[in-house]
Amino acid sequence: MAILGFFRWVLFAAYSAVFFTLPLSLLWNETGFVIGLALCGAFLYRLRAGATEKIAKRLRIQTLTRAESPLVHSLVDDYCRRLSLTPPRIAVIETPALNFALFGFSRAHATLVLTRGALESFKPSEISALLAHELTLLWHTDISGDSWLSQFLATLNWIVDSSKDPSAQSVYSFSFFVKQVILYPLGLFPILLLKTRKNMSKIDGRAAKLCGNAQSLAEALRLIDAMRERTPFSVPLSVRHLFLLPPPVSDPLVRILFDPTPLAQRIASLEASFSGTPA
Repeated sequence: MAILGFFRWVLFAAYSAVFFTLPLSLLWNETGFVIGLALCGAFLYRLRAGATEKIAKRLRIQTLTRAESPLVHSLVDDYCRRLSLTPPRIAVIETPALNFALFGFSRAHATLVLTRGALESFKPSEISALLAHELTLLWHTDISGDSWLSQFLATLNWIVDSSKDPSAQSVYSFSFFVKQVILYPLGLFPILLLKTRKNMSKIDGRAAKLCGNAQSLAEALRLIDAMRERTPFSVPLSVRHLFLLPPPVSDPLVRILFDPTPLAQRIASLEASFSGTPA
């Protein structure tokens, strides 16, 4: 874990410790503080234990073998060699939507995910450019925070869902209300701490240099953006931020908290780089 990523995790752990110890300390003084620390430790352990497999299960991924897609594997091996990276596990999501995702708790144990639609719809040059983008992202940023955030949000969502009364009327409305009142407010500070901060325009530029084809990267990003609403696919809230472009969602508050800056400016910068005109 990079130094900055570790520092962000320490702040998240401190936030969790305060959340667990403060109310119990007010009730039972030193005894409550000790109990709170124990609960915090158990909570953090639960987040990390088997986390990679849990995220993979929420994404519903399957391993993409070399025999199934030799092009993807050869490109990943080449880019990883040039970036001095350990090749990530490569997986696929069976959906016609166009997207890529990346998660893991270290560069050496990352998982790169493509959708079936991306494999079948993009030209080889566009797949090459998008793979270069994701591997550049893996090299230049710390992805562990996004993976910790995925586990944290999944735990909050489990608490919210388990609070529902199956016999109650309008269960969906109740669940939605609880998420708005409890899940999102509790998630605000961890989102601020853990969500990866990155200048995507710089990542795009470095990826274009890596693959040597800024035009294909711009075209691929434009197609992903254009097809995002036409071929949507549903994923849990806890994994939306792992995607190159978060899948569409009806909840406006989720879009405010999680969705990045629109792609238009990034695409314009890329197009300017190969056209020779200022962005």
